[in-house]
Amino acid sequence: MLATIQTRIDNLMKAMQQVVLPALPADAALAREQAQLVIGHLSVIAQQWPRAAAYEAGNLEGLKSLGQALVQAGAGGPETGKAVTGVQARLEVSTDTADVVALQADLVALGYSIDRLIEAAGVDGTPDFHAASTNAVLVHAERQALRERIWCAGTHLDPDVAKLPPFESLFSR
Repeated sequence: MLATIQTRIDNLMKAMQQVVLPALPADAALAREQAQLVIGHLSVIAQQWPRAAAYEAGNLEGLKSLGQALVQAGAGGPETGKAVTGVQARLEVSTDTADVVALQADLVALGYSIDRLIEAAGVDGTPDFHAASTNAVLVHAERQALRERIWCAGTHLDPDVAKLPPFESLFSR
């Protein structure tokens, strides 16, 4: 019988809580702290892993929206034009997959093409494009920051964690 990912995570947490932590001397504060850190991370991973593909697909959708806004506003000389074409080529990727690694690779590739467009606009982009791209990037960054705060809320490191929308809100459309 093959253990599920959830069973493996649960067994790792149980081993840390019932075997490793009790075996550590009371004065081994750093080791005890690190063991608790491992347990905390495993707990967050247990919450996140079943929804990882949907989360990354949402991230890719958001980045595609930014790319589309930049392409629509893209105006300038040959450097900007070439970079717009590069972003357009990356906008064709599908978010309809459960392959987290593929989604992350598409995110990185699209992100790099958007970076190249922003750099090219610094060379020969129009003032209107500079203004439109600044606005589009800021809107995207605000949305993405909220997504990331919700995604990592289980760590309880966010000072306003109680004010965040529920974890499941990341997946409602």
